[in-house]
Amino acid sequence: MPDAYGQAVWPVLKANLLDRLQGQSHRARARMGRISAPGQKGRVVWLKAGATPTSVRLAAELTGALREKRLDIQLVMTFEQEYAREIAPRVQGLRRFGLGYGPCDQPAVVQRVLDRLKPLGVILVDTVQGPELLRQSALGGIPVIAYNTPPLGFEVTTACPRDAAQHASWQESGQAQQLLSAADPTTLWVESHTQATLRSMLPAHTAVFWWHGPQSHWPMFHRSWQASSLSDDSVLFVSLSGRGEWALDETVAQSFEHGLQRWDRHSFAKGQIIHMDHARWLPAVVSAAWAAHLIHPGQALMWQALAGSLALSDESTPEAVLADWQESVQAPMQRQQRADANRRRFWEERRHAREVVDVVLQQVFDW
Repeated sequence: MPDAYGQAVWPVLKANLLDRLQGQSHRARARMGRISAPGQKGRVVWLKAGATPTSVRLAAELTGALREKRLDIQLVMTFEQEYAREIAPRVQGLRRFGLGYGPCDQPAVVQRVLDRLKPLGVILVDTVQGPELLRQSALGGIPVIAYNTPPLGFEVTTACPRDAAQHASWQESGQAQQLLSAADPTTLWVESHTQATLRSMLPAHTAVFWWHGPQSHWPMFHRSWQASSLSDDSVLFVSLSGRGEWALDETVAQSFEHGLQRWDRHSFAKGQIIHMDHARWLPAVVSAAWAAHLIHPGQALMWQALAGSLALSDESTPEAVLADWQESVQAPMQRQQRADANRRRFWEERRHAREVVDVVLQQVFDW
């Protein structure tokens, strides 16, 4: 429901009706601006997240960091879609903290929220909604930080772009009083230490590879893998994108020995193809693999691969990928150099992301 939190009347009314029919009246009330601060002492800082897991997690991470920086303020975090697994571990036990669905961007609704919260400042977290909120915040002298958020047509106090493209958009728009350099906050929650669980269950000196891509690409790669000399002496982990992040299409199930969810902790054998069927196995697979090929991996997956010191193939055909992997077996020193360069890139990005977060925290401290 893309316009449920926008300015148009009918999409908002339709969303409210559906929420009430589904027993979600609290969500409909929040959409119309009927939200409140925790009711304790202290001015309010409002973190406004969007509808994606990344947006909600980033807002939760910032909320926890803000609480450590300032104990005197109340924190209110709103979202358009709830992801309890992303939120709960990062805000559990916080005091002077309110959490719930957020408002739409209709003028009267925004005014209602600002009157209720009287925020010291607003942080937009990875969301494209909110031109009316920006307009009214500017009129009211309320500072706004756009974190991981593109330009919205109105000026903000500070913009913290995610990447070079977003930085260029902000630079071209001229709508940020302060424009920080690009840094991807996804790196801050990527697991960076080595997990030896899988590596210890592999035969000594066994080459281990990881392939990630759409389910439609897998049959072709599988045929090429079976025809290569690597298939007899290596172990291949496979993660498939498609119906869900780690979903397995029944039509390709026969390609795999089994999934890691069904792994009985016995040692792996050379020649096995194992389905990585849950995200929690990602750090362990990355730690065990020698090299990988990732097709449209997304930022979190890509940074995890770089953090794990993996040599990544950027070839375009299965045959070229397998040739690159074969070379990585024959030239381990070159493979390690590529892997080390990737890990350095990850740590440089993480350090810079921490610096950006520190700037945001200091600005909130100064409000």
